[in-house]
Amino acid sequence: MRVQTFVTVVPVGLRDGMDSYVITNEVTGRHFSANKPSVAFLEALKRHRDPIRSAVEAGLTPQEGARLLESYLQHGLVVNPGKTRASGSAAKGPIEGRLVSIRQDLFDIGPLTRSLGWLGRWLYSWPAALVWAILVLLALSDLMRSADRLGLAMRGLVDLQFVYVFGFASVFVITKIVHELGHALAYRQMCRREGLEPGPVRVGLMVFAGTPFPYTDVSGAWRIRSRWRRAMIGAGGVYAETWLLAIFVIFWANTRAAPLSDVILQVAVVSGGLAFLFNLNPAVKLDGYYVLSDLIGRPNMVGRASSAARTVLARWLGAELTWPEWSDLLYWSVSYLYRLSIFLGIFWIAWRIDPRLGPIVAFISLTLLVVRPMVSSIKFSMDKGARRWRIVGLSGLGIAALVTMFIPFPARMLAEGNYYRYETRFVSPPETGIVRRVANTPGLVIESEYLDWRLTDARLRLEGLEAIARSVPASALQASRTESDLASLKRLAIEAQGTVERQVIKPPTGAVWTDLAVKRAVDTTVPTDFEEPLAAISTPVPPFLSIKVLQEQLDPEADLSVGSDLIARFKADPDCQLAAEVSLQAQAVRDTGGVIVLRATPDGPEVACAKDKASGASLVVRTKLPPRSMFRRLQLLASRLLQDRLPI
Repeated sequence: MRVQTFVTVVPVGLRDGMDSYVITNEVTGRHFSANKPSVAFLEALKRHRDPIRSAVEAGLTPQEGARLLESYLQHGLVVNPGKTRASGSAAKGPIEGRLVSIRQDLFDIGPLTRSLGWLGRWLYSWPAALVWAILVLLALSDLMRSADRLGLAMRGLVDLQFVYVFGFASVFVITKIVHELGHALAYRQMCRREGLEPGPVRVGLMVFAGTPFPYTDVSGAWRIRSRWRRAMIGAGGVYAETWLLAIFVIFWANTRAAPLSDVILQVAVVSGGLAFLFNLNPAVKLDGYYVLSDLIGRPNMVGRASSAARTVLARWLGAELTWPEWSDLLYWSVSYLYRLSIFLGIFWIAWRIDPRLGPIVAFISLTLLVVRPMVSSIKFSMDKGARRWRIVGLSGLGIAALVTMFIPFPARMLAEGNYYRYETRFVSPPETGIVRRVANTPGLVIESEYLDWRLTDARLRLEGLEAIARSVPASALQASRTESDLASLKRLAIEAQGTVERQVIKPPTGAVWTDLAVKRAVDTTVPTDFEEPLAAISTPVPPFLSIKVLQEQLDPEADLSVGSDLIARFKADPDCQLAAEVSLQAQAVRDTGGVIVLRATPDGPEVACAKDKASGASLVVRTKLPPRSMFRRLQLLASRLLQDRLPI
């Protein structure tokens, strides 16, 4: 065993009450955090080249020494002539993870940061910070002052033409280059202030869920003792990017409206929003994560959080472990929910592109977020002495839950309905007129002077024409014309008489009359388009069910065709049950919010418990569905959430 000569160890002070170090591979530019036993093991290897002896000298068990040595060999810090793998050949992550995220180093921009050292020294000085704050305040002021124009410019994102899309992408790439350069310049400047040589500064490209993201490897920042300087390196990308975004906004606000200025503004808003939603979000290992980690002095928050979650599971399984810190559990919960939301977003995008991609993304997500963490946690619990019967029980529950997901169970769809014994017709004035009560009986009369004049006029003209026809001899042609006029006047008189009769509105025998607006309309003139019904006439009919099914509640496998069977229960009396058959289905109407109206007839004679129910009593209606598994139910739920509108 031989420790490479280009491996250096730098003490970086106390972290979590313990001495902390950074081990650096000066050739690859890779940096690794280490504690005192890890460094002591490495120093012992330099002297003895015997891993077992070195582990004992460092106070480690042989198993701990073997795991540590394997890590050193993988990263090229230690070589075993003839056996060591190529430098930097660290174990790759799970294959399903590489389908979602691919990371590739590209080149070293260390020489560029040396050439731009003057820019870094100025950017990370107090005068530059003051100018930056002024620019940002001016940009925000311009955005608020031009809110209407801002809305118009952002709406242009929806229908950009190809040339503008190309321009948007080009300017967006420039902002991200500035972002990564900001990290690199901040790293070089902070290293210079602590008298450290930055070494290689690698940049690369990471593709996450098909979307490319550049990155800058500044893991050497762990060598810097000052947490504020390390935090500045993490925030350096957003800091440099907001310089450019502020200039973009000020340029847009002080120029005339044009496609180019709108594209520049769109890039500024989108890039700034992404920076605050993702880059500065500490729930994922991006800029905000490292800034928070540096400021609170808690490195490797993700590792701590994962360890805390595994520890809780191990304790539940009987392992004798100390309860982890609540802050680590809280961070694990927040970061897990954030990752879950990200994968749900990826799933939604994949589904919208092609529904066949949805199951693939769902499988990858479940593997990365559930299966692998659970397997790793169980292995950890077994290593820590968890009780085997609890592990077997938990595994059995998991397998049982998985099997249960595919077992079909009876299914049903519920809807709201009403039970009626009457057909109700609402009364509206057939002609404009004065509303009068009918004496001693339910009903009303619409008195219309115009209608009376029409009837009187038709009768007088008819009588006059008949008198002329009887007294004056006429030719055959004149007689024919007279007969035609008489027939026309008779029709008018009959129509007027029919309208007059319809003005008298009375309920038929056995029907129920209910006053509505007639109470305040009586003795007043009402038009034919009066805003409310005057009354309601309810005629006894055989009992029937009226059911309304909202489109958003409609199950795609439900059979609501004429002749299908339903089961209904009264809300006020759940023990009273009716069997019915669909007799009429109305079409869904967009204006009513996509409602299907069903009419169903109860099977057989009226059941005894329904005879004392009021007409219009509320029902809960159930229709049978084909048996379905929980997996199928989740599929249907996902389809409801992912589609704008389900077919009817």
